[in-house]
Amino acid sequence: MPTNSLITRVPALTSRNFICLEQSVHHNGREDRIWSFDCGPVETGYSACSQSGYVNQYDEPISYLCPGNGVVAGVASVHSNTAEDRRFDFKCCYLEGVFWTDCYVTSFLHDFDRPLDYSVDPGYYIVGGFSIHSNRQE
Repeated sequence: MPTNSLITRVPALTSRNFICLEQSVHHNGREDRIWSFDCGPVETGYSACSQSGYVNQYDEPISYLCPGNGVVAGVASVHSNTAEDRRFDFKCCYLEGVFWTDCYVTSFLHDFDRPLDYSVDPGYYIVGGFSIHSNRQE
């Protein structure tokens, strides 16, 4: 499943965490990805956090942005062996007085069956994600 992320610059923030590294490796036998994330601190802490709920159906694309200038602070997912796909749920956290500026969308960060290894540039935060699924590429 090729993936890209919407990245945005927000003022330097440390005391709670946000996702600063995402990695995954495709396992052909299981037709699934093994995901790992690492977190970095934010300076001011969060005013509030919320879960998105599942943002996609199986075999459908993901196109999600944290609402209200939130940053991605967590990701949960569930895999279906029948669909050979995942549904994703994002934890978005909000920083008072912080607004997205200087946003950009990455190119696709990997291709089907290829590893993903992405570190967020200093001063930037992941604020959403986009991903596609291909039954042909399972």
